[in-house]
Amino acid sequence: PLKAPFLIFVSCLPGIEPLLLEEVQYLQSQWGQFSTISKTKQKASAVPGGIKLVIPTISHLHILHLYLGTASHIYLRLNDDAIDGVPPLFRALGFPELKRKLKYLMISQQWEKLLDMPSSKHDALIEEENLPWELQVHVTTSKSKLIHTKAVEERVRQTIGDVLGINGLLKNESEKSEGVRDGNEIQDSRPIVRLFLRIDRDVVQLSLDTSSSSAAIPLHMRGYRTNPFKAPLREDLAFALLLAGGLKPRWNLQPLLQSLMPSHYVNNT
Repeated sequence: PLKAPFLIFVSCLPGIEPLLLEEVQYLQSQWGQFSTISKTKQKASAVPGGIKLVIPTISHLHILHLYLGTASHIYLRLNDDAIDGVPPLFRALGFPELKRKLKYLMISQQWEKLLDMPSSKHDALIEEENLPWELQVHVTTSKSKLIHTKAVEERVRQTIGDVLGINGLLKNESEKSEGVRDGNEIQDSRPIVRLFLRIDRDVVQLSLDTSSSSAAIPLHMRGYRTNPFKAPLREDLAFALLLAGGLKPRWNLQPLLQSLMPSHYVNNT
């Protein structure tokens, strides 16, 4: 449903943006021959809180997840003014305008395919608990007419439910069942779809957290440890110290790229 290229924002701890940029630039140098994006357009840039870059395929997003050591989260921008092909940012001064423009964005990007919606019989509404994923909406506002983040979240959920035909999507985590079964809290094990909506001076930007999880944990807590222990440093900060001390990335991505890239990328190299 989303068309290439893709605009990505990689977040990190404050102050280590130059080190994250070094990592990203190394990965870009490795996948350069497999990219149809010019070097000018694919040039990554550091901004407060992280790195912005353009990638040619979703497979390149997988590579960022696998190899970035100083990254916290990786967000896919659903609208932005930075590159052609991505829907532009939009202004919303009230809830009706927000819902109308969000609905237009969802329809134009075919969110039913983006979010892998299950099919329903006779256009019946799909119950929220029957979805293969769980929606979380995180809203921030700054110097805008819409300042009530909870009210914004409710309108966003309502619009998504209306467009995709989902019943019960208005309920957030605190409103869902807090029942207890055999003394234990009932846990939802479905994958998380975390949508970020940022309103700055009435301008709305939406992002999808591609590294999402139920607790919004950063990438350095990927859950691969079987016997975890308390560490004196976060892993991403420790990796940043190694980079600052002179460690250079030396990953050989060519075998991985050849297996991930579509055949037309490989045949053109």
